[in-house]
Amino acid sequence: MIKPIGKRIQQGFYALAIAAIIVVAAETGTRLEDWLYFGEDFWANPTFDGNMLVRDTNGGHGKPHGRYKRWKLNSFGFRGPEIERDPAPDTTRILVLGASETFGVDESDNKEFPAQLGTLLRGEGKFEVVNGALPGMGISGMVSYWENWASKFRPAAVVIYPNALFYLCDPPPKRPHAVSLSTAPGPTGNPPQSRFIAQFRDTLNLPGWLKEWRLERKIADRRADKPAEWHFRSVPQERLEMFASDLELLTASIRRAGAEPILSTQAIRADTFESPANRADLRAWLVNVPQADERIALRFSQQANTKIIEFGRKRRIFVVDVAACLSGDRDAFSDLVHFRDRGAETVARAVAAGIQRKFRAAAQNRVVSQSKCSAETPKKTQFESR
Repeated sequence: MIKPIGKRIQQGFYALAIAAIIVVAAETGTRLEDWLYFGEDFWANPTFDGNMLVRDTNGGHGKPHGRYKRWKLNSFGFRGPEIERDPAPDTTRILVLGASETFGVDESDNKEFPAQLGTLLRGEGKFEVVNGALPGMGISGMVSYWENWASKFRPAAVVIYPNALFYLCDPPPKRPHAVSLSTAPGPTGNPPQSRFIAQFRDTLNLPGWLKEWRLERKIADRRADKPAEWHFRSVPQERLEMFASDLELLTASIRRAGAEPILSTQAIRADTFESPANRADLRAWLVNVPQADERIALRFSQQANTKIIEFGRKRRIFVVDVAACLSGDRDAFSDLVHFRDRGAETVARAVAAGIQRKFRAAAQNRVVSQSKCSAETPKKTQFESR
């Protein structure tokens, strides 16, 4: 028997009302959770850029007291504990520059490698470590960021952990002094968004086949309608030279300000191309560098690390060869470039050993150029100087 039309409309109205109540309850619950745990304003429309970054004509820096999800910045816009603008007279301040791998994404709280580096160095004398990293900041962006902001805090040394793979992006990084962050300034306001849907999307664990399908679709979209000459056929040497040129500008600027640069090579989870898991990691990165293929991405990373070591030797800049200690240690990473707690600890120990050796040699009027893993223990944090 067919129900009267009025009855069916009434049932449909009830169903829509129940669905609306569920949606409102879910959104309200998510916003209350953000307010209770992260101090986020209930009515705000938070984004990482809006909550964590200050943009100006010089490019920008971290927002003082910025907060987004579980991340928070101190009164000078750095991730980590409060500091004074000037270091104490008996304290050696170490500033760490880098992108999201250095800022800390997937590690537990206070387990990002600059935080662990600070813990390690506190037992070795009067060292203070400042995490000056910002997600998306490449070497070219660090130049204006250093000159217009970070240098004001008078570090004695600046550790540079680069992401050379940014130099395979399309378009390549802007030249120094253009903009300090990889994302260009956007509109001041953001349209209203559902925090519940965003949180659900973050926690949703899609099946492997669906993740792969979405990845391939994104890569195909970024490569669509591109001519054959757009694709890299080999490692683009002009991009490597651009990377080295930006390193020259950054380290020279650091030295002019009276600080000592310390370089690190970049560790990645894929150290060879033979493993299917390594190829999958490299494939996932092609979303960011669609002009390349997996082999070119791997070779570019390896050749960039060689450039860093050669550059350090020529410019008498100390290099910590983190890649020799950590690349290929799959359990230390959450993806191709980002660390888990143990990976961040390995980086911190490598950099701490290098800093100790560098300052010890300086006190003895000796020159050391590099810390690297010993041949006997290629994946351990044991080092030798040369």
